Amino acid sequence: CLMERSMAVPKDISVLTIGSDPMLQCFSPPISYYQTPFRQLARALASMIRLHIQAPVLEPEVRILQTEYVSGGSVGPAPPGN
Repeated sequence: CLMERSMAVPKDISVLTIGSDPMLQCFSPPISYYQTPFRQLARALASMIRLHIQAPVLEPEVRILQTEYVSGGSVGPAPPGN
């Protein structure tokens, strides 16, 4: 569809996603993405499992996991004036 309109990534359109699917690197240019660092995710999951073992009935809790940007070449520069 983009090629039919003579558009290209990242020249005309930037592509950015969340997640670290290995297929993202198969695109040309590779897709830029945000991911939660695996070590941070493993620590958070281990902490939640430990808490559940200690007290099987817990109140719902919100956890915020920071993400990191992985540049893949699919995000172009900001348009002039932005």
